[in-house]
Amino acid sequence: MRIVVSNDNPAALLPFTHVNPLWDVNVGGITLRKWMQAVMPEGELIEHGGPEHVMTRMMPCVVVNGRLLPSSTLADILHRFVREGRVRRCMAGDEIGCGYLTGKDAPVPEIMPEDITIMRGPWDIISTLPQTLHTVASLFIPHYAEVRPNVFVGKNVTVPPTVVTRTDDGPIVIGSGSVFESFVALEGPVVIGEDCIIRDFACIKKSAIGNVCRIGGELERSVIGDYTNKQHYGYVGHSVVGSWVNLGAGTTTSDLKHTYGSVRIDRGAGKEETGLQFCGSFIGEGSRTTVNTTLMTGSVLGVSTFAFGTVHGFVPSFTAATSQGFTEVPLEIALRGLERAFARRKVTMTPPIRDAYTVAFERTAVVRDAYKVKRGVPLTF
Repeated sequence: MRIVVSNDNPAALLPFTHVNPLWDVNVGGITLRKWMQAVMPEGELIEHGGPEHVMTRMMPCVVVNGRLLPSSTLADILHRFVREGRVRRCMAGDEIGCGYLTGKDAPVPEIMPEDITIMRGPWDIISTLPQTLHTVASLFIPHYAEVRPNVFVGKNVTVPPTVVTRTDDGPIVIGSGSVFESFVALEGPVVIGEDCIIRDFACIKKSAIGNVCRIGGELERSVIGDYTNKQHYGYVGHSVVGSWVNLGAGTTTSDLKHTYGSVRIDRGAGKEETGLQFCGSFIGEGSRTTVNTTLMTGSVLGVSTFAFGTVHGFVPSFTAATSQGFTEVPLEIALRGLERAFARRKVTMTPPIRDAYTVAFERTAVVRDAYKVKRGVPLTF
């Protein structure tokens, strides 16, 4: 069965779709693509530009909006589509969530499940994170060993007695090869990827950590992408951090306004309402912060940014935010830094990755212009 995943509105999940399609955005320890492969392993996954323009030759097929959040309800609906083979369209609010198409003229009955979610912004990753973590954990638990009540681990994982695990609100799942130093506290639901190092005195609550990460300090209700480092003290809360990010020692995100009001964020097109009282930062792939960087509530860092000091609001992609204002990070410098980061983890930067960052640099030039980012200023980092 063909499963067509539509990349219909990638701007909705910026800055994480500058270098990734919608279905490759980490939404809580997994991407939609990997989740689909797990729950429908017999399916042939195909990416397409939009749900209303599926080519006839692909039918019959299941169509899935790339902004859907994984859930047990969504899995049940997709399996029902395949099993029954009836033309259907499933709505999530006022948008098409998924459907089954045959290519034949037929009425399209609509079903309205109340608990499938289409993300309208990256803040929806935060608001739904505990439920997503439960969904993701359920995929791993059957294949992992239970070493403590509701604590499940992959191969070559030891949970030392100095690690405190609290699972009243959900399970803790730890990928193969991950290592814990002393005096760590984990509060479920938590999903930790493979080959991670969790540093001394880390406190991790209701969060997802990708593969090959180094995590220390306090992490609360956040998503951390693969190969990202937050090695030292500092608080990251209610935030989404992309892959290959390095957060310097003491980097802290504010996630609550002093007025206790709803957080609004800027992603390069003006202020947007998140509807969240607790909302930290959204940090794109390949970005870095210096020691003691403070990211104020609702800060957004694009791809390959460099942040220093206290950051307010939006930092465009390929921009250094310093005490001298915004300065463009030339593409060659951004790629050089990424190549060094890749080499440290013994990963090769492939031409498609390089091309994705090159395209992102070109596409975001207009945003840098709008935010008066200076060009041609020498950078030495």
